[in-house]
Amino acid sequence: MNDINMLVKLADDAKSFTIKEGNKEKQLVSFSVLDFGTSGKTEVPMIIEVHFQKEVGIKLLPYLKKGKEVYVHGFVANKRYVTSAGIERDKYYVSADYVCLTGLSPKAEGVAA
Repeated sequence: MNDINMLVKLADDAKSFTIKEGNKEKQLVSFSVLDFGTSGKTEVPMIIEVHFQKEVGIKLLPYLKKGKEVYVHGFVANKRYVTSAGIERDKYYVSADYVCLTGLSPKAEGVAA
């Protein structure tokens, strides 16, 4: 398994989606985070999409706001899709098993929410 642990800030507010798995519907919370690399010295961050399917994700949704720092544990996953031009592509994202708020608020960091 390709475990990943990240202490990151949200790039935007989280969103909730309903997805179908077989004949069941599940809630998916999706958000993007900013990764400045392992040394934290990269000037231009990489934006990473995170999907969180646990039931608690809906309870966290009001707190997952732009600039908020979170700890994410999960694994890298991918989905294959076909573009409108008929080209097959892969989309990579982190499928989170665990999301934890660190208590650091956007205002404490001077980030406009």
